[in-house]
Amino acid sequence: MKLLVFCFLGNISERLAAHIDGSKTVIKLSSDYAAISDFVENTDIGSYDYILGLGMYSGRDQDSIRIETECNGRFRNSGSSEDGTLI
Repeated sequence: MKLLVFCFLGNISERLAAHIDGSKTVIKLSSDYAAISDFVENTDIGSYDYILGLGMYSGRDQDSIRIETECNGRFRNSGSSEDGTLI
């Protein structure tokens, strides 16, 4: 199984990624637009069986664990532009 784990620098997701067992590729991103855009544009997601994205959640219901199982190219509470890119 080929696993890609991406996380963000400087928060708990970076520490969690280091503890995931197994054969994996870990990509640590800064949270700025350029780093995220570069990751999205230049990562061959088709070469991985699974992709696990880790990050912090600061929403109103942050005391709950949120597991999302689909990637739809939009933020949960907003839309996307006509070409599918995030707003």
